[in-house]
Amino acid sequence: MEEFVIQTVVFTPIAQYLIKPHRPWNRIYRHLGTFISFTFVLVISTYFTLKSISQPNLFKILNAKPWYNNLQIRQCYLKASLKLHPDRNKAEDAMGQFEAMQRSYEILRYVEQRRMYNRYGDIIYDFYIKMNEEPLDKFRVYEKLPFGDIIYVSIIQCIISLLFAYIYTLGNKTTNSRNIALMYSILMCALEFYLRFDKDSDSFMANVPLICNCTTYEKILLSRRSSSMVLNVLVIIQESKTDFDLRCFAFKRLERYLNLVDRLDQIIYEKYRNLHGVNPPWASVIYPIEKDDQPWAVNDDVSLKWREALIKYYNDSDIVKHVGVPSWSKKKGSLLRELLNKLDVNKDIKN
Repeated sequence: MEEFVIQTVVFTPIAQYLIKPHRPWNRIYRHLGTFISFTFVLVISTYFTLKSISQPNLFKILNAKPWYNNLQIRQCYLKASLKLHPDRNKAEDAMGQFEAMQRSYEILRYVEQRRMYNRYGDIIYDFYIKMNEEPLDKFRVYEKLPFGDIIYVSIIQCIISLLFAYIYTLGNKTTNSRNIALMYSILMCALEFYLRFDKDSDSFMANVPLICNCTTYEKILLSRRSSSMVLNVLVIIQESKTDFDLRCFAFKRLERYLNLVDRLDQIIYEKYRNLHGVNPPWASVIYPIEKDDQPWAVNDDVSLKWREALIKYYNDSDIVKHVGVPSWSKKKGSLLRELLNKLDVNKDIKN
């Protein structure tokens, strides 16, 4: 949380300074300051992220991975024993390293104990280390496992994240970013509870490079670190007035993909009809009406509501002015054309 405060209090004002329109670099190119701010925020966030996952843990002490089984854990222990034994290790703290390695193995040698550390290691690491005065008993560990503290810490982290997101976007210029920031914070809170308590959460992002080597609690730390980056990016976009350019770009891409989907739908429809001699079984739902032998009509309630809302948004004069009315709304016999007629936006469309 200290790193989150440092990023939002120290580095964010620097990023906002770079995007001011009267800066010399912004006179050269309008979005140059925005690009520099994005790069600055990305570098700082990446530094803190890599720092958070580079902290030592019990798996790293044994040079093991979180998904290793008992046999692989034991093999890592034997290799580490040979390497860190005081007779072969000439470091000043050789005995301390050897004892830390032994304590790590005593915790990770049991499947259930290893799973608990994988999820709650950031909270109960000190709890385990303090028990080295007596031999570790896995049953006694579970009896004293502070589940109440785990839930309490998780809830407090979520509340603090939500408060920062709300306070940081209180300005009039960041009104549109506030809802996104709050929703993202809620999403990260839900993700944390999922990773902490769901039985299948250990496989989350198991195929992603670098992240696959992280424990579950390190993945939670990564999600917390990403909150400050997302919050800073939202504020930069809003204050640099690049959100409108991004919307125009998004609509351009959306139009292209919708045209591609329409072409693919038509190809599949015609291939099926040529191969089997009958209309496909989904034709009565997707293509209930054919006009000029062009099955463009759509009769899906969800699709209708989504496209109708999209057309209403397209009716924004600024959007139409910059990107134009989408070509898929002019298609002959399309239900989108009928929706446009109902919405009375014919004045913006030329046949």
